[in-house]
Amino acid sequence: MLDAQYRNHPERFVKGAPVAARPPEVVTVNPVSPEEAETGESMVVNFPTLSAARARTENTLSSA
Repeated sequence: MLDAQYRNHPERFVKGAPVAARPPEVVTVNPVSPEEAETGESMVVNFPTLSAARARTENTLSSA
């Protein structure tokens, strides 16, 4: 799309042909350290129900 606009109206692009930026490879709201990823729990954000939910899921999976 940018190439077509540049071909049709090069006078609008005073700095030359536009180059679209690549999106970032990883986007996170609350990045997790490798240690936190290993244990599955974050020390930065407190989710008191996370352990209970995980235990309930594991119990459900093991009884199936």
